[in-house]
Amino acid sequence: MATYFDDIDKSSNDLFKKGFPVNGSFKVTSEFASDDASVVASAERTVSKGADKVTATIEPKFTFKDYNIEFTPKLTTNQNNSFSLNLKNYLGESSKFALGVVTTKAGAAGNSFTAGYEIKTANVAAKVGLTFPDDSEENPVKASANVGTVYEGVTVGASANFTSSYDDGESHDGVTAFAGKIGYGGAVIKYESGDDAKCTASYFKQNDDIKLAGKFDYNTVSHKSAVAFGADWKYAADTTIKSKLSVAGDNFRSGFSLSQQYTPAATVTIAADLNNLALLGSNSGAAHSFGVEVKFA
Repeated sequence: MATYFDDIDKSSNDLFKKGFPVNGSFKVTSEFASDDASVVASAERTVSKGADKVTATIEPKFTFKDYNIEFTPKLTTNQNNSFSLNLKNYLGESSKFALGVVTTKAGAAGNSFTAGYEIKTANVAAKVGLTFPDDSEENPVKASANVGTVYEGVTVGASANFTSSYDDGESHDGVTAFAGKIGYGGAVIKYESGDDAKCTASYFKQNDDIKLAGKFDYNTVSHKSAVAFGADWKYAADTTIKSKLSVAGDNFRSGFSLSQQYTPAATVTIAADLNNLALLGSNSGAAHSFGVEVKFA
C-alpha cells in the first residue's frame, strides 16, 4: 500500500518526538469515544525561558456515517481555534475533501480559510492543500502538494510548498520549496530545498518489543550537522521505557521517559531532557527540563 509523503519516515520521527513531555510540562489528557463521536480534552502547564503558560484544549470529532461526513472542531484557551468539515469518498474511493477555518487571537497571524484533498490507492497516495488568509497583503497565501508511491518495497515521495509574497511590516518575497524522500527497509533519505536546505538520513527497526531509530542531518547551507539515536522498549505489557541521545553543535543531550499504565484507563508518563555538557561541568547549552503527562482513556 502506498504511503503519504509525511508518513514515509513517520516511525523514526515519532520515536524521537512522542512520549517525551519536557519544558516543565504537566499535562492531563482525557479521551472518550463512541460509534459516532470522540472527544480529546487536555490541560497543560509549561515553563519555557522563565514564562509560565497554561493551555486547555478540547478536540471533538463528530462522524455522520450515513453521509461519510466528519466535523472536527478544535477549541483552545489561547484562542487558536480551528473547524474542519471532511467529506469522505465524495471525489473518489479512499478520498477526502476538507474545508476549514482557522482563527487566532488578536495580534497573531490572523484568520485563514483552508481547503484540501487527499486520495490513497494501492500505488499512490497524494495530498494538495490551500491556505488563504483573510488579509493576503499582511499574511501569505500557502499552497502545498505531495505524493508518495511504492514499487517492490521502495517508497518514493516528493512535495512542493509555495508561500506568496506579503508585507507584515517587513517585506517577504514569495518562496517555493521542494522536498524528496526515498525509503527502503526502514531506511529513508530526505532532501529539503530552501534557505535552510538540508539532507536527512534516518533508519527505523522494530524487533518484538524493541524499536530502534537513528537520524543524521546535514545542513547544506550552514554546513552544520546533527546526529541522534533513540530506543523504545516495551519492558512489560503495562510499562514502556524510552531513551534518546542527540548531538547538534554545542548541544549534547539525553532524553529518558517511563510510561506506566496503572489501570486500563490511566497511563502516567514522566520524562527528562538532560544537558550532558552541564553534567560534565560546562555552561554550554540549555538547562535540563522535565515533564509529566497523565492520560485517561
